[in-house]
Amino acid sequence: MPDNNCDEDVLEIIDYYKTQSNIPISVMKQEFNYNQVNGEYIFLCNSKDWLSIVALDYIYNIAKENNSDIVLSSVNIYDEKLKSIYELDYGLSNDFMNSNSLSHKLFSNELFSMVKYPYNLYKTSFLEKIDADLNLNEYNIGFFFFKTVFNTSKISFSMEPILNIRKKESDLYYFMANDFNRNLNKEYVSFDVDSFFKSMENIKSFFREKGIYDLYKYDLTNYFMNIYRNICTFNMENEEVFYKKLHETILNYYKTNHTDYLLNLTSPNMEFYRILLKSKSKFEVDALYKINDLKLENEKLSREVNKLTKLLKEEKNLKNKEIKQNKKIRHKLDEVLNSNSWKLMNGFRMIGLYKSVALVIFILLLIISIMIILIIKY
Repeated sequence: MPDNNCDEDVLEIIDYYKTQSNIPISVMKQEFNYNQVNGEYIFLCNSKDWLSIVALDYIYNIAKENNSDIVLSSVNIYDEKLKSIYELDYGLSNDFMNSNSLSHKLFSNELFSMVKYPYNLYKTSFLEKIDADLNLNEYNIGFFFFKTVFNTSKISFSMEPILNIRKKESDLYYFMANDFNRNLNKEYVSFDVDSFFKSMENIKSFFREKGIYDLYKYDLTNYFMNIYRNICTFNMENEEVFYKKLHETILNYYKTNHTDYLLNLTSPNMEFYRILLKSKSKFEVDALYKINDLKLENEKLSREVNKLTKLLKEEKNLKNKEIKQNKKIRHKLDEVLNSNSWKLMNGFRMIGLYKSVALVIFILLLIISIMIILIIKY
């Protein structure tokens, strides 16, 4: 599946593929159908990416051994800007990675958490049976992913990376598939607004038609908002059209599915949802985010001020308590010193004091006398 904007090295790869009878080539502007597929299995990939033939053989053997309809495989990302490769962290459970019958009923968390690329190995008869459209583009890859993995339990998984996917800063493929990505895109891109929203609606319709929308309501509502947040990081040539359509879409959600969104959206997505209800442009979205940030900062400062005020109040109360206690002690002491019993006993205390002094003097004199006698005697 070559891009519409292929560079020279990609075209060379395509020329090589054309010499291989088992590798049909489909350009996105052309129709691609099952008549062009002559194998039991089909592996979908983009010609600009780097394919590992060894890994392809490996996942093919997995498919044959387990009679799999799909073999999902991990991928590496080659960042063209950074000129480096990094592995995607799927965060998958051991049960998922070691199972060869990945039912969506048991592994929905993993399937929704995965990067939703169509670049996997598929049994051709399975794709034909569910009438999966092989004419993929950046807008319908999410729909293709859900339609395939939620239509079978014969799914295996391979941690062996089969592709190095070349990601550019403006790569819609990456942003549409990796709905958790939040990297800001600074390049201006041409964006097909109608195709995008049609694909989102197709996904929702697919889950409703299969009768599993309510089962995955939490995952789906957050998936849609994650995708919208991703696309909002793009600088688009038709920005005004997109944000107007997005606002209309969110308003429609509010009228028909508001309770679903209210009960299921994560905190960041709920904030974004509420902002979109009030916004018809990127400027308004950014402005409301800044206002919310200022509100949060103000609330944080208010909490700090309240905390300090409370500490000062506690310190003041403690000092007042100490002063009050000191006054109370002083008052009690004055009462004792001025009492008749204290005055009456004062004389006896003085006599007792004198007696104590006399006793000490007597003892000292006695000791001195004994020492003198001993000295004279010896």
